[in-house]
Amino acid sequence: MSSREIEVKARGKINLTLDILGTRQDGFHEVKMIMQSLALHDTITLRPTASQEIILHGDVPGVAVPQDNLMYKAAKLFIDKYKISTGVEMELIKNLPVAAGLAGGSADAGAVLKGLNELFQVQAPEAELCELGATLGSDIPFTIVEGTMLATGRGEVLTPCTSKLTAGVVLVKPALGISTPWAYKAFDNFTGTVTAPQVEVMMEALAAGDLPGVTKALNNVFEPAIMAHYPELLAIKNTFKELGYKSLMSGSGPTIFSLVEDKKQAEQVAAKVAKVHPDAKVFATELLNK
Repeated sequence: MSSREIEVKARGKINLTLDILGTRQDGFHEVKMIMQSLALHDTITLRPTASQEIILHGDVPGVAVPQDNLMYKAAKLFIDKYKISTGVEMELIKNLPVAAGLAGGSADAGAVLKGLNELFQVQAPEAELCELGATLGSDIPFTIVEGTMLATGRGEVLTPCTSKLTAGVVLVKPALGISTPWAYKAFDNFTGTVTAPQVEVMMEALAAGDLPGVTKALNNVFEPAIMAHYPELLAIKNTFKELGYKSLMSGSGPTIFSLVEDKKQAEQVAAKVAKVHPDAKVFATELLNK
């Protein structure tokens, strides 16, 4: 057994655009979205164990037993697939909010797959890790690859987007959680108007590093359906609007984000938003470009 240990970062994501194209034969929804990594991350320390046990330290709200955690599932999948003879001990420092639309759980699982690949020197190609990850969750391949990606299929088919964009990000996570299956049901039952994102316009703005252009093209088709059930999300969007910033819900929510010039400005805006919404968790971070 090696006494070696490694530390991996599990980075959150936002959706700059999100479109739902319909329901697939496998029951999943067909999506088309631009996903963007954030600097904000969880930290996971991995070390081999003498036994074949998978041990997880770190409190994850809403997860009663370790076996239900995506990190545990990812570790077991990796160890079984590559016939690793030892177990692994995992220590999680959680910074990303849970059930927030920021892929926190998926990012942890993706980081475990990448980390174990390095720890046990398996040298599995990135595409293979993505394939493994996709069996556990549609967002996991993106969290393995990171950067700025056009995601299609159920979210696991990734095409890199050229991005020269640098920006600060303000994230506001209200004191509520939204389950993804519920969000899709709300979208399917929504009878109001939904405008599809202009993906090509967004990609051009990203390639040019054009923050006003990117901000203008922000669009998530989940928003109207979810907002109809949660007026507190609209209240957060209105706070940003009053401060002069456009905002968008990330993924299936409930986190609302706004893009600003840089991290310093994100910290200033975050402080103002936090005063208006004291019950929400407010974060200032920046985009992670690869």
